[in-house]
Amino acid sequence: MLWVDKHAPRRLDDLDCHPHLTPLFRSLAASDNPPHLLLYGPSGAGKKTRVLAYLREVFGEEIDKVRVETFVEKETNAEATLCQSNDHTIISCAEFGTRDKAIVQGVIKDLVEAAPQASIASSFFFTKKRQKRYKVVVVLEADILSKVVVLQDADILSEGAQHSLRRSLESSVGCLQFILLAANPTAITPPLKSRCLGIRVPLPPTGEVIKVLKKTALKEETPVNPKP
Repeated sequence: MLWVDKHAPRRLDDLDCHPHLTPLFRSLAASDNPPHLLLYGPSGAGKKTRVLAYLREVFGEEIDKVRVETFVEKETNAEATLCQSNDHTIISCAEFGTRDKAIVQGVIKDLVEAAPQASIASSFFFTKKRQKRYKVVVVLEADILSKVVVLQDADILSEGAQHSLRRSLESSVGCLQFILLAANPTAITPPLKSRCLGIRVPLPPTGEVIKVLKKTALKEETPVNPKP
């Protein structure tokens, strides 16, 4: 097994890189209704590792009991691979290709429909002079978070797929949390981006990388040659 996999941090407290982000994720984990998230930063910055640590904070070790399933969109026969447990689903957008909108509409629709929904009531009222009409939307009852959907490489989705995803985010209030991982946040459409809490995860500084390497070498009982 590669050391990068063998010694990958599993808990929020185990993350040596970007420790300033840990309190934020711990606060999100404690919330019954956390916001949708957009984690952005270059490949190798640790976005997915941090998300998995967050999921263990929320659901425990059950998220490691994963199964791999293939979703087939009925109309186009487009396929998508889902890696999921009872508490989370990880989807790689990189394999969607030109049929990404159909896949997003299909697989996300199934996930949203399977989750318990919040009860929502709406009504209209007028000002005294009836010059303006306002709509009031009230969430009557929202269940605690039931599942998290992680979309890797969300920034490569087409504009149509992102619009479809935005509608899914809006219809999953109080029961389903979406986490988007992206290398290029500018490729995310503003309407979709506005519905997520953006969290920047840059490449770790050299000092933090050295700290991780030394800790790994110590665990493996491997001598580290000092810099000449």
